[in-house]
Amino acid sequence: MKLLWTFDTERKEKEFNKVIQKYWKENVMLITRDRIFFLFFILIPLLLLTALWLSFIAIWFIVNSWMLNWILGILFIIISLPGWYKILKKYFDYTLDFAIIAPDWIQSFNQTGFFKLTSNQLDSYQIEQVKTVQSWILNSVFNYGTVSILTDSNAAWVEADIRLKYMTNPRELESRIRETIKTEGEMSWEDRMRSNKKKTVIKKQSQKSNINWSRKSDKEINKTIKNLL
Repeated sequence: MKLLWTFDTERKEKEFNKVIQKYWKENVMLITRDRIFFLFFILIPLLLLTALWLSFIAIWFIVNSWMLNWILGILFIIISLPGWYKILKKYFDYTLDFAIIAPDWIQSFNQTGFFKLTSNQLDSYQIEQVKTVQSWILNSVFNYGTVSILTDSNAAWVEADIRLKYMTNPRELESRIRETIKTEGEMSWEDRMRSNKKKTVIKKQSQKSNINWSRKSDKEINKTIKNLL
């Protein structure tokens, strides 16, 4: 269902179908919000808020003053509205946020309410590291964490890193992301990262030096690259 350009419940399927037409399904990953996210940010808050409403209904019948009942009712509605809004926002995150991992790039989509959609794409040569963070006791108990796709933070052309939060089996997911990015050619992950880092250095240094690559011969380009590295 498409209500606005920024709010399309079918965006996930549309974007994924476009990618698999180019790379084939077995070479692409679609990552959505995990069930642990639904448990912590939707189900548990919903149960707590429901319990508060049931408590209020019990108080409503106990208190005999209709004036006091109306005052308590209005106050409780005002107090509980931010809670319902927060749950609704997290539900949008759970159903509409996703990331696509392709051999050449990674792209994330973050839906914030009806009017704001944030998309961030990183080409493979910008990626310097993929790592997993599990820093809390609950991370170990429920085996969830954050998988971060990190770039050169000093590079002006890179907008931001991509972080996939509250993912179950994060180390397995990290491994699958590495394998997906590795599918292009026979280059290993380590060789690919070294190559990407060289490309990043070259691009950054060439921007600083204002090098015009179009006017250089192949021999001059190779010589310039060696000097930059």
